[in-house]
Amino acid sequence: MAIAGVGLGANRGDRLRTLVRAVGLLRRCGTLLALSSVVETEPFGEPDQPRFLNQVLLLETELSPREMLRHLKSLERRLGRTPTYRWGPREIDLDLLFHGSLRLEWPGLSLPHPGLCERGFVLEPLLEIAPEWARFWCPASPYLRPLTSPTEGASPMTQGIDHLAIAARDTQALADWYCRVLGFEVIFTSQKNPPTFLVRRGAHALEIMPSNDSAPVPHAFFDPGIRHIALSVADFDAAYQQLQAEEVAGLESPGEAAGGGRLANFLDPEGNQLQIVWRPSPLANLPAEGMSG
Repeated sequence: MAIAGVGLGANRGDRLRTLVRAVGLLRRCGTLLALSSVVETEPFGEPDQPRFLNQVLLLETELSPREMLRHLKSLERRLGRTPTYRWGPREIDLDLLFHGSLRLEWPGLSLPHPGLCERGFVLEPLLEIAPEWARFWCPASPYLRPLTSPTEGASPMTQGIDHLAIAARDTQALADWYCRVLGFEVIFTSQKNPPTFLVRRGAHALEIMPSNDSAPVPHAFFDPGIRHIALSVADFDAAYQQLQAEEVAGLESPGEAAGGGRLANFLDPEGNQLQIVWRPSPLANLPAEGMSG
């Protein structure tokens, strides 16, 4: 197993929806550990084009670097990327930033990514979710700065939604619940009756779609087969106490997460399975010589 960093960017089409879909599909490459906020940035290398949305995520994966690269290129094609000129506009760009502590130079693949330490639109989102990896690879980068905790001042419900689409009989009530209890906000409401809602916590979007009493078929925009939502939390005890205070349904006693950490399952008002998960920092996976950088 290795911790891999992936950079995402898009400046063609519906940029945010493309990033959301890419995150869902990237789960097939491993376990999603952390997901940064989305940042809007000026284009790099070729200024005469639309602005980009950029994001970085961290995966725990069994795939080799070559296998990861093949998966990323395959997902780019699936998400509609078309050939263009160097540094030109892209429907989606998926870059393997690093694969554990490996350093390598192969035809078509360099690790760490050659632009990692010089591009703020990559390094700053990485600093948000994994400052230890940013400092390991880029100790002299001008983008490094003294950091407070990336979760300082945040609700205990934070940053990682693994699963991105659910169905509900009462979409309005469910959207209201996610906003009140878990701190999401509504960013889109369809004109259909009943409406579909897109709600977001920071950069992490969840589509709440109308359903009936039969098993829902997820929207084709999302990874098929998804039936529950996992939220990573920075402070497990605080998050669990918050859920207790809200008297959420089906709240189970905390248990041990696979691979270390803690988890607890609960239900939303529509009976969808949710889970809060806390895992140890990926810092534990750094080689010893990286600790002093």
